[in-house]
Amino acid sequence: YLTCELKARDFDSRLLVAAQLLLRGVSVVVGQQWSMVSNAPRAPLGVFLFKTTNKFQVDLALEAKAAGHRIVLMDEESLAVTDPYVIRQFTDPRAVEVADVFMYQTEAHRAVLGGSGPVVGSPRVDLLRDHRAIYQAEADAHKAAGPYILINTSFGLHNSAFAKPETIALVSQAGGAFADNTAEGREYVRSWVATERRNLSAVKNLVTQLLGKQTRHRIVIRPHPTENPETWREFAGAEVVSGSTPAAWIMGSDVTVHCNSTTGLEAALLGRPTLNVNPDPDSAFSRTLATNNSTLQARTPKDAYRLLRKILDENVTEDTAAWMPRLPENASATIADEIARLAPESAQLTGWQQYARVEHHAKKFTVPVDEALSRIQVFLTALGCTGVTVTVLDDSLFMLSR
Repeated sequence: YLTCELKARDFDSRLLVAAQLLLRGVSVVVGQQWSMVSNAPRAPLGVFLFKTTNKFQVDLALEAKAAGHRIVLMDEESLAVTDPYVIRQFTDPRAVEVADVFMYQTEAHRAVLGGSGPVVGSPRVDLLRDHRAIYQAEADAHKAAGPYILINTSFGLHNSAFAKPETIALVSQAGGAFADNTAEGREYVRSWVATERRNLSAVKNLVTQLLGKQTRHRIVIRPHPTENPETWREFAGAEVVSGSTPAAWIMGSDVTVHCNSTTGLEAALLGRPTLNVNPDPDSAFSRTLATNNSTLQARTPKDAYRLLRKILDENVTEDTAAWMPRLPENASATIADEIARLAPESAQLTGWQQYARVEHHAKKFTVPVDEALSRIQVFLTALGCTGVTVTVLDDSLFMLSR
């Protein structure tokens, strides 16, 4: 059972693991996590993989474990985090205990948490490093419409699709993202709020400059999956692509702009020019993020525009080797090996009950059947996995078997 929370961030990497499992003779249920966990008490016993270790995910893992399933936990969100305080905060105290296997992204990740599970790397990195050809046709189609500057925004607090900033902060606190009963925790959240506010203002200013000063490039804005895309549609002339995976858009762009976003790391992995716009790189929040040290940096919209012109006109880039995290290769295969080792003999899956998700869960992860079937086929073909039967179990939930 490969659970997904956010379509744009989770589905592709889970399909890569799914294909590896199918090659090992293990059937897979992949898609939205809420129906999966709801059906855990009556579904055939198996292995649940959760991609993060915050309180909300661990609560779901405990439900699945109570129904008799094995649990594998990993924290893909720690990929872009360097600060030990934040890594520990992102990890619910119950996580290591509830997991039959706890997987670490890097040796540094394991050293911070002090566990003994395997260091597996990241399937998201596998996609960009080893399977980028999957996205090539889509990237070519994006580029065929004309050259473009890609702006990946990441303002889930001040431009949330779900709630006001103060509500999002409370939800994040409830999930364990920070603790306000310590000086370090209070400084972190204060810095998070202030840094994101300044970054949002800087990006809006930069978009205005780009739309007003240059004509050769399209301006494509790709909001974070938790953002409200309507904010960016207010900029006449900009193209907004919401709910999309970043890889193809990054590959087709002439340059990717971000604000401390993991997409900056992804652009570097893809060998594409990238610019980090961050007015306060020395803030407590900025210092926790790997991408704060990535490639070219701009503190002001004016500096960002100047550096963009240098990148586009003079092909100015920087070597990213110094800050790129050292990650094991073949993460998806390693993860599949661990799951296959735990998986019981396959049993027939019948009587799956439909689950009525609340609106914000549907916003997080909804994949139309035609799109899902097409995407699944692309990944199976890329890994040479044939003879697969796909069954629709529920809204945005699919079973794959050979």
